[in-house]
Amino acid sequence: GSNVTLSWVRRTRVGGELIDGTGEVPLAEDSEEYELEILDGPGGAVLRTETGITTTSFTYTSGMQSADFGGAQTELSFVVYQISAQVGRGFPSEATVEIVP
Repeated sequence: GSNVTLSWVRRTRVGGELIDGTGEVPLAEDSEEYELEILDGPGGAVLRTETGITTTSFTYTSGMQSADFGGAQTELSFVVYQISAQVGRGFPSEATVEIVP
């Protein structure tokens, strides 16, 4: 069992043009915040919710995996929500990833 780093791409809700060519769009929010849900398989029940995440990545520790699943996983499903003072929780983005040791 080892830690798994999950990451995602921040989206913008205003404008959306990549004007400067960096691949970064304007935040257009008061702050950057995300919620993450760990699922029991694709489309499955929510096993864990992490709130107040302020970067586009989260470390899902081996201890968390053991608490949620009873051990390390070879595949992981999760949902990320971008939080906004104007919109709230926003639309979900779901992914299932294979974990390669």
